[in-house]
Amino acid sequence: MKIGIAAFFLNRTHSGGKEQVFFNLLRGFQALGKSRNIHIFAYEYSAGVIQSSIPDATFTFIPYKDIWGKKTLSDCVCNTFRLSRLLKEQHIGVLFFPHYNTGLKQFKIPTVVLPHDIQNIINADQSSLRERIIYGLQYYFDFKLRSKIIAISDYDRREIEYYYPQHKSKLTRIYNPIDTDFIPSTRKYHRKRPYICAINIAYVHKNTITLIKAFEKIMGLIEHNLLLVGRLNRDTEFLRNYVEKNHLGERVEFTGFLEDQELHRLLCQASLFVNPSLFEGFGMPAIEAAIRCIPVISSITGASPEVTRNLLNYYEPADDADRLAEKILEVLHTEPSPAKLEAIKCEYLANYAYTKISADYYEFLGELMNEDRG
Repeated sequence: MKIGIAAFFLNRTHSGGKEQVFFNLLRGFQALGKSRNIHIFAYEYSAGVIQSSIPDATFTFIPYKDIWGKKTLSDCVCNTFRLSRLLKEQHIGVLFFPHYNTGLKQFKIPTVVLPHDIQNIINADQSSLRERIIYGLQYYFDFKLRSKIIAISDYDRREIEYYYPQHKSKLTRIYNPIDTDFIPSTRKYHRKRPYICAINIAYVHKNTITLIKAFEKIMGLIEHNLLLVGRLNRDTEFLRNYVEKNHLGERVEFTGFLEDQELHRLLCQASLFVNPSLFEGFGMPAIEAAIRCIPVISSITGASPEVTRNLLNYYEPADDADRLAEKILEVLHTEPSPAKLEAIKCEYLANYAYTKISADYYEFLGELMNEDRG
């Protein structure tokens, strides 16, 4: 019997932290020598990137069938109707969904869902009526039909318990896996000035506008530029408009999407990383910057203090540009010692290394399978 992983949620292009969690887990299973006990179900267009992450696993890749141009609907239909037959063919003992929208079918084997967080329920006023209905239905069926639910932090667990108390007994907390396989970059990320950076700017709740406004207040006092990493979309194009309207273009740069190696070089050579998010169920970017021994400023919101273990520089409230501006000046003028940055790095590596978290997942899923067989 094998551990099955349903990965139909993957898009044709990189779509953020939830996808990165999945690939970090796969790489962890491979590094631990557990991949031969893993079977992955995915669309054919994901074959190359999945096989490169976990080459020793087994796979079932199927054609993607578009339904009314809605991938969310296509994934739901696939998980509901096509997956059941595939599980029987591959003798799967436990099935893991590393994303929400797991379909409308209850399977005969134990099933686990990783919703990542429920911010669309917690912050419902920031979503459209259509989005609230869709997410509400997805979480309703995910939590009702799955045997177990993974919370990515104690904060996330408390929120799920509050909004879905009937499923409290299904919850298990496992932190997110962080990619720790990197070598400090000797190749320069060429910029005329030192820089402050932030990533994941495609999402409104990441609150990049507050960082831009804070930088605008102090840019005459510092030599640094501000680099904003990630793709903009129709929800966040207003950030570029603000920069242009206020003539900040010479000091504020939108880098667009960066491949892993280029992003690594950028982080390694940043003077400061800022995470001004309005909500975090976990908050991987702050950890990823800190393990590169970069000073980090984070808002105090959601799971951020818990996951960062109160080791970083914090400000509040998250949307206060004046407070953030003050904190940026404070950190730039009192740069922490290399020894302190190294200690923070070691603390995070000990708790979030992808091999450790993958081992936690493998043990948890294996126990479910063995209990069911028993």
